[in-house]
Amino acid sequence: MISFVYRQSQADHTSFTKAKGNEVTALIVYIDDIVITGNNDEEISNLKVLLAAKFETKDLGPFRYFLRIEVARSNRGIFIFQRKYVLDLFSEIGMLGCKLEDAPMEVNHQLSNAMGDSLLIKSSTKDLTTHLNAVYCILRYLKSAPGRGILYSNQERLKIEAINDVE
Repeated sequence: MISFVYRQSQADHTSFTKAKGNEVTALIVYIDDIVITGNNDEEISNLKVLLAAKFETKDLGPFRYFLRIEVARSNRGIFIFQRKYVLDLFSEIGMLGCKLEDAPMEVNHQLSNAMGDSLLIKSSTKDLTTHLNAVYCILRYLKSAPGRGILYSNQERLKIEAINDVE
């Protein structure tokens, strides 16, 4: 990819980008799968030709499932969700028939600060039970709407915000 004048991400060495002005093309590799995206259709087409010349490739069209993330497109934008993954998880752990929760956790629910193995060694059975109950509550919440996800609207400028209230 570097020989094709793409820049390798320092945070994720399987991610490559190429930018020319406002035009951006990105590629990510996971084992034998590749996702290409961007706003420059000509560059995407050229990249596919270059890759096909060096590797055996098959264009599967717009992706619908990658790394447990499902993608649905509509006239409103792109919606990403993990319905299949959530349902597979519940099937695997035997919770397909569990009761549902309206919220991922009770308001002002308190958990201890114990982390990792120390939780099992130093914590009382009551603390461990409290943590497990919180996990089950989150799982039952996920089961209540496995198709929840994120809509990237094509009607608005993308704005990502994060809030952290942890001290």
